Order: sequence, then structure tokens, then C-alpha cells
Amino acid sequence: MILAFDPGFGNTKVACAEGVYVLQSAVARPHEIGMAAKGLETQARPQTVTLPSGLSFVAGPGAWAWGEPLSTLDFNDLASPQRLALFYTAVSHLLPPGDHAVDLLVIGLPVPLLQDELQAKTVMAGLGQYKTVHGFTVEGKKYSILIKKLNALPQPVGAYTDWLLDAEGHVR
Repeated sequence: MILAFDPGFGNTKVACAEGVYVLQSAVARPHEIGMAAKGLETQARPQTVTLPSGLSFVAGPGAWAWGEPLSTLDFNDLASPQRLALFYTAVSHLLPPGDHAVDLLVIGLPVPLLQDELQAKTVMAGLGQYKTVHGFTVEGKKYSILIKKLNALPQPVGAYTDWLLDAEGHVR
């Protein structure tokens, strides 16, 4: 399986053979209010994702209304727990719960980041954390994703590839 990931500041995008999913890059630490929300369940509630460390986040549209907003999403943040929460939440819309193996994770990075060699090397070293087994839950559903290989590319490469290949992957 090949999985593409664009960790955008406005939207987090993931794509694979199963489809494409775009998630608003809103993430927060949820407030624990126990039974105080009884009767206030709503369809607009963002998804809750729990990392192996036990940290929980709410991610997606409206997340900032459900907890402490986290707005430190920048280039140095691409392997942080909150960015992983956005990645996991987006992936959960494409893959069913269970065990998955990703042969290649392609991450699209902004050109300005890659133009700064020192910053690019720092960020690329942090992205190495994606090459591992990721165990997490989204809305109580368990996922395990093994990422075997990682390749980071400038974001415009995706646009060129879209222009070059048709829907079946053949050169136009």
C-alpha cells in the first residue's frame, strides 16, 4: 500500500487506493467534563483520537470548541503528538480499524521549507519517526499501521504527477 500525506496548516490531506480525505487541521486537548455533557451529544462533535502514550486529542472541524486549542502547527511540528493525531484521524476515514502495512508513505512538504537546507534537514530527521508501527484509536476503534518506508517530496510534485498520469496510472 502507498499512502500520501500532506500535513497542511489549513487542511490535512491523505490519499491511497481507497480514496482521498481532507480534514481541517484543527486539533485540541479535550476538556474532561464527565457527565456534564449528558444530553448534549451533537453530530458536529470532532473525532477523539488516543495515542499509544495515552494522550487524547479531538481533531477536525470544531475541535477548538471542545478543548484547549493547539495552534503550534509549523514545520518543526510535523512529528508532534498533535500532528500525529491529525494524521491518524484522517487515515481513519480511509482505512477500516485493524492492522495495516504501508509499504511507502509519501509526505508532501512545502517548497519554502525545502529551500532552507538546515531547516529541511531538521524536519526530515523528525519525519523519520513515522517509520514505525503506529498503534492508536479513533472513536474507540483500534488501528495499527506499520510504515515501512518514507519519502518526502516537494508538494508540487503531486500536481505534476496528476498531470502526467491518468486515473488508471498510465502516462497520458
